[in-house]
Amino acid sequence: MRTGNLSDKRGESQRDKNKTPEADVDFIVNIINKLPKYSSHYRREQTETLYLEPGMTVQKIYNLYKTEFAAQEEIAGRKCVEFSTFKKIFYNKFNLRCKSLKKDTCNKCDAYATAIQGYGSKEEKELKLQEHNAHLEKAELLRSKMKDDFERAKVNNNIECLSFDLEKTLPLPRIPTNIIFIKDSCGYTIADTCSIQ
Repeated sequence: MRTGNLSDKRGESQRDKNKTPEADVDFIVNIINKLPKYSSHYRREQTETLYLEPGMTVQKIYNLYKTEFAAQEEIAGRKCVEFSTFKKIFYNKFNLRCKSLKKDTCNKCDAYATAIQGYGSKEEKELKLQEHNAHLEKAELLRSKMKDDFERAKVNNNIECLSFDLEKTLPLPRIPTNIIFIKDSCGYTIADTCSIQ
């Protein structure tokens, strides 16, 4: 009879059999990193979620992955990961949403973000950062003034407070910022903020 410690060897040879190779994970991450992403301009303090362009879905990104995977000669012999694995990597490694933004991004903020992240000297980036912060402070001041006007209109029947909203219903062509859009696709809304009409 044998004496001493016996270790359980069951399943040892199969431990990493179903694990997705790091090269495949890196390939997927690189493809997703290449996609244009947008932040929500009016919700930036509340979330760090980024949004993909309108109409982009996880399935479309997976199809793009399969196309690029098939075009790579150095990975011949390997198979594409299944959609469920791709989806798991997408949601675990990224804080992205595939739905369209509820609110538009600001052209100035997009320009500042590009300048700050782009190439240039440290002084230029610092100057752009200061300009961007001043722009955000001005926007916050105007937002608080608008809120005050709404409150005054609620308590005083002699004051009407109207809000105007130019809505972009379908951006064509699809672009990362709201500079270009077809004028015919715009809706124009005027709302009385107190009576909600």
